[in-house]
Order: sequence, then C-alpha cells, then structure tokens
Amino acid sequence: MSSGPVPLTGGDVALRCTDSGARRAYTLPMSPPLGTRARARVAAVCAIGLLGSALSAAGPATSTAAGTEGFLFADVLARGDADSTGEPCESVGGSFSETEPLTADGTSVSVLNSAEVTLTSPTDPSDSADFVVRGKGTAAVKQSAGAVRSFWFLGDVSTTSTSTKGAAGDCDYQALSRAATSFTGQYRRGFLRLTVDSPGGLFYLATMRGPTGDVLLGNNPAGLLTYDVHLDPGEHRVDLQVEAVVRRPEGAGSPTRAVGTVEFVGTYARLGGSLGKATGNGRSTVKLPGARSCSAATLTTKLKRKARRARQVVVQVDGKRPVTVKRPQKGKKVVVRRLPATQAVTARAIITRKNGKVLTTSRDYVACRE
Repeated sequence: MSSGPVPLTGGDVALRCTDSGARRAYTLPMSPPLGTRARARVAAVCAIGLLGSALSAAGPATSTAAGTEGFLFADVLARGDADSTGEPCESVGGSFSETEPLTADGTSVSVLNSAEVTLTSPTDPSDSADFVVRGKGTAAVKQSAGAVRSFWFLGDVSTTSTSTKGAAGDCDYQALSRAATSFTGQYRRGFLRLTVDSPGGLFYLATMRGPTGDVLLGNNPAGLLTYDVHLDPGEHRVDLQVEAVVRRPEGAGSPTRAVGTVEFVGTYARLGGSLGKATGNGRSTVKLPGARSCSAATLTTKLKRKARRARQVVVQVDGKRPVTVKRPQKGKKVVVRRLPATQAVTARAIITRKNGKVLTTSRDYVACRE
C-alpha cells in the first residue's frame, strides 16, 4: 500500500492510499494539512487499511466470533531530522507498537503503550528534546445472529515534549501517540449511527469500507457529533483512530502537550428502526414502538395501564404533528402520520396526570431510506 497527500480546495489535504494487492484506491480528507515532516503519519494512516486488508485476506487468525474479525492497537513514536544536515536526529528510546485481537462477543478489550524518548541534534549535543508518549485503546464489538449490532471505541492519547532550544533548535521533530481499531463484519440493510465525542486538539479519523465504496464517517471536528450512514447488506470494515501529535515548539524549556480522549459509539438499526430503548419517566404510561412504519409513513404508539391516571397525552415527532388524546385509556393506539422517509426522527410523548404532574418519554428512529 502506497500513500501520498493530495491537495483539496480550501487548503485542506486528502490522503490517498493505494492498495496494489486489491487494485483500488481511496481518498480521505485530513486536517490539519500535512507538512513535509509528516510522512510517517501518512504511512501510519494507510497502514490501518493495509493491516485490515491483510486481516481479511488471511481469514480469521484469532478466536473471534463467527463473521467478525478485528484488532486493536496502540503505538507511540518520536522522530526528527536536523535542518542543517538533513540527517536523522540521534534517538534514545524508540517507537513501539502493541496489538490485541478484538472479538465480537461484546467483551471489552484494551491495549496500552507508552515510552520516553530523547532526540539530540547530530551537530549540537546541547540541542535536544524529551518526549513522554502514551496511547491506550479500549474497544468492544457486539454481534447478533451473525451481524454486527454495535461497537464502542475509546482512544486515550497523550504526547508531551520539552525542547532545550525550541524553534531555534536544529532538530525538526514530531512525536505522536495513537490508538486505533479495525474490524470487519457482516451488516444487514439499515443505518449505522455513529456518535463521536472529541475535546478538540486531537486528530481522529473514522472510515467505513463496504460493498459499494468507502465512507468517511468523521474527520477531526471537536464536540459531540452524530453521523447516520446507510448500509447495504454485506461485509463492511470500520477503521477508527485517534492521535495526539506534537511538533517542535516555538519556546524553549516549557512543555508542549497534546492530550485527551475521543469516544466512538456505533449502533445499527434496521430501516425505520429505533436506535435504543425508550427513555424518560413516562415509559410506564406510553409504549413507543421498536420501529416506525416505512410503508405507511406512520408511527403508532400504545397507551399502557397507567394511562388511566392521565388527564391528557400528546404524542409528537420532532416537535411537530402533535396528536392529543383527551381521555387516555389502556390499549388506545395513537398514530402520528406523514413522517419524512429520508430523515431520522425522535418521537416524544408528553403525559399530563390528573394531579398536574408532567411525564415524558422519547425514542429515536433512523430514516426509512437514503
């Protein structure tokens, strides 16, 4: 697998990885743009694809659940070249990598890696930089009836450097800690909802490679983000990684740090299906269904026994199309109509009891089609 940066509009950079064995290429936007000293990082990102391809080609090499195979790894490194000579800076310590097999029975697996490295200019022994790098990845994948149902990955990374001369030094370096996972499994037709919680200041990447092509699920923005991806039935590979990168600082003596955690949660749902159980204190009064009706564009709820204590029940979707029941009774069905087929929705029931207390319950549903 070869790699190289490809310029995009707006000053961004894409990473193009070519898998010569599979005779295919894929392009991934990367931010921030890569500098000339970041070739190792480019190669490492492509290495995830290479390792995943090798894993698929070799077949199950570890004790994994049927239909799903994967691995989890953490690596750390620090390297640099002298600007004056172009020669590598002298290194004490080194780069390390740890790998663990990842099963699909929901068991949480962790891998931890850390190192302390010192780089020294080949022309000036007083020009040096010290690094403390640590990467930890924790992941779990769960499948049911031979298909992936959910996955979770937490990348916890930390990179700290201290330079004796800062920007005036001769050694132009970068150090990184990385945690990543890659796993391949069968999926049924439906949607995958991926949530990414990132503090900012870290690089992360989430991609999915399936029967009809490659999808970039997430790439670097901070905050809590949600992505819904339509899935064709078949085998898909998910690649997730988190990096903390530090380059040569401007100042001397003061530590430069990149530290934090990024959490990925993936949940599968069939077309129109719910992404989890209903939440809220009104669940004992109103039953929200496990799926919306895609053929009728409706959502049908059912009132439970405790509905007799309510004065009024209002069911709405995304705050719109409210349906009000003035005399709630056990077994009564409440139907919300004209739901958008191409949008994920949230159903919410608002129950007003006879004593004035208000209860609520809600449930999320994916779209019925792209």
